[in-house]
Amino acid sequence: MDLKTSKDIANKTFCYWTVADGHHAKMAQTMVKSARDCGVQEDFHIWTDMEHINGANVHKCGTFEKSLYMFKFHFLKEQVSSLNYDYYVFLDADNYFVNHPGDFIHMMDGHKIFAQMENEITSPNAKRKDWWGCPVEKYKPLYEETGLKLDKIYNTNAGFWIVDKNYIDEFYNIGLNFFFYAKKKGYYNFTEEVSLAFLGHCMQNPEERTLEKTSWLWASDWTGYWRNKLPEYADWTFEDYMTGDKFPIKSNIVHCMRSKNILIKAST
Repeated sequence: MDLKTSKDIANKTFCYWTVADGHHAKMAQTMVKSARDCGVQEDFHIWTDMEHINGANVHKCGTFEKSLYMFKFHFLKEQVSSLNYDYYVFLDADNYFVNHPGDFIHMMDGHKIFAQMENEITSPNAKRKDWWGCPVEKYKPLYEETGLKLDKIYNTNAGFWIVDKNYIDEFYNIGLNFFFYAKKKGYYNFTEEVSLAFLGHCMQNPEERTLEKTSWLWASDWTGYWRNKLPEYADWTFEDYMTGDKFPIKSNIVHCMRSKNILIKAST
C-alpha cells in the first residue's frame, strides 16, 4: 500500500446508525451504552421518538411503515446519506457490544458494502426447505433471472451492514428493484433481509464476507444462546440456520434477538 493510499484511508470516517422508536429506542440506549463502555468513540445517529439518548445524536423518526422492514433502505437514502461520513454502519437496536470492534476503514477499503453471508442456502447439507417462503431450489433461478449467476447463494441477517457513501444510490436502487421484482414473482413475504442478501452477492465478494470469516466482528444469536441475559465476550455456540451444524464463535458485537426484554430493562 503506497503512502498516498494509506493517508487517504486514514482520513476516512464512519458512523453507526439505527432507527428505533418505542421499546426499540430503549434497546438502542442500551446498545449505545455498551459501545461506550467498550471504548467506542465513533458517532451514533439514531432516528427515534425519544428526546435524548446518552452518547448518541438523535433525530426525529416520525411515523414510518414497518412491515417487511424496508424502512431501513428508505432511511439510508433519505436521511442518513446527508450525514458527512464515508461509511455508514447500520445496527438493529437489539445489538450489544461486548468488545471494541475496531476500525472498519481498512476492512471496507476497496469494498462497496459489508453484508455478512451467514449460511449457504444452496448447501447440499441444508435441512430447511425454504428461506422467507422461497424454496431453496428457487433462489438460483430467481437470481439468474436478474442476470446474477452463482454457484453458491447465502442468506443473511439484516441486523448489521455497512455501505460506502459513494454507493448508496446503487445499494438502494438494486435492493428496491430486487424487492419489487420478487414481489411480482409472488414472493410477498420477502423482508429487507432477502434484498440485503442479494446485494451481498452483487456488491461485494460473498466468499470474503462469510460468517466463518467475519463472526469475530458480529453474529446474530438467533437461537438464543444468550437468551434473557446480556452477552459476554466469550465463546458461544452458533447454529447454522440451513444445516443445523453447531460451532463455537466469539464476536465483538452480538445481535441479541432473544434478549430484547433484558436490553429494555438495562436501559433504566
